[in-house]
Amino acid sequence: MLTMMRGASSAVFKRVSDIFAGLGAGADQVQTASLWKMAAGAFEAQAAGLTLAEITSVLELKDAGSRSCRHTLALVERHIAEIDVRIAALHETRDRLSLMARRAKGLDPVDCTDPHRCQVIEPGR
Repeated sequence: MLTMMRGASSAVFKRVSDIFAGLGAGADQVQTASLWKMAAGAFEAQAAGLTLAEITSVLELKDAGSRSCRHTLALVERHIAEIDVRIAALHETRDRLSLMARRAKGLDPVDCTDPHRCQVIEPGR
């Protein structure tokens, strides 16, 4: 299990969550089932991108008897906004690369005579 967790991806966290959820479902005692389900939830949250510190903050609220829904929603919405920013940046990068690919397809290598520049990556072409 520890080997699987080193450098774990979201797929690994999801798999561990599924294993723990199964253990919770099969547990005979309520406390044991609750422990496995809580662990499954923590790994599910990690699979979704929440950090251990964020998960801890939610569990601390619950442990103190507070409702954590608004806090958890704020964490999740912040992660969604961060992902949206990264997606937009990836779209911009893809557009630039696509432009360079079109530029490269339209060039004849015979015309590439300048040893100090590349027409594909030259801006403004």
